Amino acid sequence: MCKIEFNKEEIIAIYKSSSPEVQQKLIDKLGVETFKYSWKDIKTVADALKANGKTLDEVLPFKNPVKGKDGEYSDQESINAYALLIEVARAVNEDVDPNYNDSNEAKYEPRFLMSGSGFSYGACVNWCTGTGVGSRLCYRTHEKMMHVVSQPEFLQLYKQFMKKQK
Repeated sequence: MCKIEFNKEEIIAIYKSSSPEVQQKLIDKLGVETFKYSWKDIKTVADALKANGKTLDEVLPFKNPVKGKDGEYSDQESINAYALLIEVARAVNEDVDPNYNDSNEAKYEPRFLMSGSGFSYGACVNWCTGTGVGSRLCYRTHEKMMHVVSQPEFLQLYKQFMKKQK
């Protein structure tokens, strides 16, 4: 038998892209703990991408986005920020989507205060919706939502996504 070495990130990426049968074989050989991460460890985009088994190239729709003029974000920069925030929400929610058919399940999304002098976290909203379309940027618990808005890199992405001016 030969010995093959992989780092944990490579094994997790293989696991996430595998069939359920292969996933079970990996769990049997390496243990379920190998494939677990804590959402509390997600503090950067790199952490979120690693947890989701994805790369920046796979996620960004615009590889070389047009830069905004005169201190503004371009639409392409905003769309890239949105794509990254989707990955952050997916990682922090542990790849479990909120159930939009269950109005009794709380869903949390951050609200921000935007003014000429700044951008800051303003509040959280616990809501239920009657719409058939839900936000990809909501969190399953208040604690998870607060974790995301307390990370400077994620706050900057929200700003880039929502605000035209830098």
